[in-house]
Amino acid sequence: MKFYITNKSTVISEEDYNSILKSLKIYFTNFCEDWEISQIYVINSVQPLDNNLPNTIIIFDGVDDEIPNYNFDTDPNSVARIFAKTILDSGGVVLYQDEYTMTVAQILCGEILGLISNTNMNKWYMDSNTCLWWGDISSPVQGNILPIDLQNDIKVGLCDYVLPSYFGPNGNFGPFNKNNTLMGPFGIDEFGFSIKYELNDFFGVFGPSCPQEKINLVNSYLDEFRQRFNNL
Repeated sequence: MKFYITNKSTVISEEDYNSILKSLKIYFTNFCEDWEISQIYVINSVQPLDNNLPNTIIIFDGVDDEIPNYNFDTDPNSVARIFAKTILDSGGVVLYQDEYTMTVAQILCGEILGLISNTNMNKWYMDSNTCLWWGDISSPVQGNILPIDLQNDIKVGLCDYVLPSYFGPNGNFGPFNKNNTLMGPFGIDEFGFSIKYELNDFFGVFGPSCPQEKINLVNSYLDEFRQRFNNL
């Protein structure tokens, strides 16, 4: 699978952008080995925005960027947007600061993980109590930063992710996520979240420090899932 990245942001230098691409190459090589899946490629796209390749992710400054003769919502090839200046204005950094500060690279990485692991949010796993858990591989460890070391002491903070052992059975041995912070299958880390289905309804499951905006987002997902289920 290939993803094409286009940098249209004024706050990300060419040097930092290339560092993000290099770190993602290392990251997804390791990720594909962990999950035993075919290689995922992240490629710089120099195509103009009105001629994008499929599976293109565009880095803008903010949601109100005006791009002449281009409309993301009518572009069938673009699958995600990253708003770099918005991330920086919210206290984030481009590459890496510490294990707590969000990065532009991390948000970009998370978008790709979501597209890989749970397109259309239709993948679910069953635990030993026959409850179904949402199959997203980054949400349970949302907010955890996985640093990638490059040459010249450059470090890039990307997303932690769960490993196949995370989805059970309960007798599995760890680690259960790449950062090795979870204690067992279907655990939720400090800032993480997930969704489970039990007793004929959907419920959000949240880490103790999960941001309110994520809780609100999950609650909107619950209504969507209930609607899908009722229409079966």
